[in-house]
Amino acid sequence: MATKSGCDTISGPCRKPTGLKQMNGKAGMLIAFACAPGTIANDGTNEKNGLFTKHLLEHIGTPNKDIRMVMAAVTRGVMIESKLNQTPSITVTIWEENLCLFEQDSGK
Repeated sequence: MATKSGCDTISGPCRKPTGLKQMNGKAGMLIAFACAPGTIANDGTNEKNGLFTKHLLEHIGTPNKDIRMVMAAVTRGVMIESKLNQTPSITVTIWEENLCLFEQDSGK
């Protein structure tokens, strides 16, 4: 049964927002969320994107950078800009080394 807010009356999260639920990845995966389990992300007030997306877009296209290092830079940017109020949740079970989304020839 839905209420005026569109929430299911049985569903607790609508009444008591607790944030992100813990996620466990399988081998070979990277799972990234804007905030840690049990917390709520800063989606921004006057910006086009939330804090996590802003920093992800800033770093995701960096050539020849391992995805783990990209996500570390995103996490660092979010934590610094939020004054440690928001911590992204990154679960990595990737076994490959130097997994880059964009490779660029160094010209050597």
